[in-house]
Amino acid sequence: MQKANTSIRVVHLSHSSAALNPVDNGVLTLAALAGPLGLRVYRDPCGDENVPGRFGEIYRHSPGLLAVQLGGQLANGKPLAAPRRIRCRIALLNGTPQIRLLVRGDEEAVFVFPEALLPEIATRIWAYREYRKSGRPK
Repeated sequence: MQKANTSIRVVHLSHSSAALNPVDNGVLTLAALAGPLGLRVYRDPCGDENVPGRFGEIYRHSPGLLAVQLGGQLANGKPLAAPRRIRCRIALLNGTPQIRLLVRGDEEAVFVFPEALLPEIATRIWAYREYRKSGRPK
């Protein structure tokens, strides 16, 4: 009998690694969607892909839909700062068409939106850009 590997690690993905496997179970991966936009993508301990940002985090909700969590704690365990700014962003997203409120708490909210709105939502949460490969500008 072989022993199962139980170690968990956070893996940072780039669009080059998404090109190796852009489709997972017939659904385009988040790394494949975020790669052309230059957004940073990482895997949390559960193995789900996330796009982190200053005010929230984007993740896959279901095929064709993504979700954004504003406020609360990120999947990697870091708490989000600036609760007042997060409340303002929750109010802005609450009135946006094609974005549906899924869960609302005191200082956090989860919204569901179609994949096509990824660039707009990434801008609103100040999504982090991918790490530079070298320190020298081209």
